[in-house]
Amino acid sequence: MVVITSGQTQPWIDFHPVSALANDYLLIKPGQVFRHDFSQTWHGWMVVFRPERLHSIGNGQALATQIDTLPDHCSLASSVLQDVEVGLSNMQRDSAEVIDVPTRQSLLQLQLSYVLLRLCLVQASGLHPGQSPSRAFAHYERFKKQLEKDFAKHHQVQHFSATLGLSVKSLNRACLEATGLSTKSCINQRIALEAKRLLAHTALAVQ
Repeated sequence: MVVITSGQTQPWIDFHPVSALANDYLLIKPGQVFRHDFSQTWHGWMVVFRPERLHSIGNGQALATQIDTLPDHCSLASSVLQDVEVGLSNMQRDSAEVIDVPTRQSLLQLQLSYVLLRLCLVQASGLHPGQSPSRAFAHYERFKKQLEKDFAKHHQVQHFSATLGLSVKSLNRACLEATGLSTKSCINQRIALEAKRLLAHTALAVQ
């Protein structure tokens, strides 16, 4: 996670430039390719963490699952940024001052969970009271999660529609509404992205 407090920067996430200004945050998720921008001056915070080590939230749902829905890039209101900075400042202080390792680890996990929950609340507040995402968008989110699990072995639209219990037409409509792409194009795009990631992260050659 990168939080920009002043200045601006344009790093790359998964081979696309992202223009980030003060009050913005970037969330780079496991497997994504991230490249720093060293051409501009900016100040802020960077936290590297393992999602599976995060605490569960109140209803028992893993916080790691919750943050999967957060965007890669978002602008924060000044009041929210202040809350986030307080949490990160506490983490910085306690990582240096708390000597007992198990206590320090638990404290940092709780503080990081606080920061990430703040970001989750920002996303949830974008909906009006009582409003929930559209049915098509909910279908797309389910498809996106299933695609992450199955894209290496399954490349057919029919596999995903059957697995999700949707018609091919309904799934295609959901993908078009959420991304502007057909289901097949989403699948192909994910396969191509994985190929790029492997070339960036490993010594594999193009074959």
